[in-house]
Amino acid sequence: GLPGHPIVRAAKNYKDQIETVVRSRLFAQGVEDAAPLARRIVILLDGAILHGMVHHDPAYPIEAGCMALGMVRDAIKRSRASCSDCGPAIADEVRLFRESCYFGVEASSSS
Repeated sequence: GLPGHPIVRAAKNYKDQIETVVRSRLFAQGVEDAAPLARRIVILLDGAILHGMVHHDPAYPIEAGCMALGMVRDAIKRSRASCSDCGPAIADEVRLFRESCYFGVEASSSS
């Protein structure tokens, strides 16, 4: 697309906002490599959503959400090594992050 086109600018702003939210949540938990990890997660989810649309199969984004959650858990474990009293806060943040990644898919399937 044309870089200055209004739709391209709107899409870029939207994607930037998603990456910013993911990065902020990771930073809030003390993840040292939050910026590159947020970018990887956004790329993973975008690709999985595209594959899900092309194949008409929601398993792709759901699996990507699981992969992203694993990446987040690993990053939190690494940052947790320097935090002796942050267990409950990390558990809450992982739960919130998981819910935001699944966009309600998991919550609706558990009821």
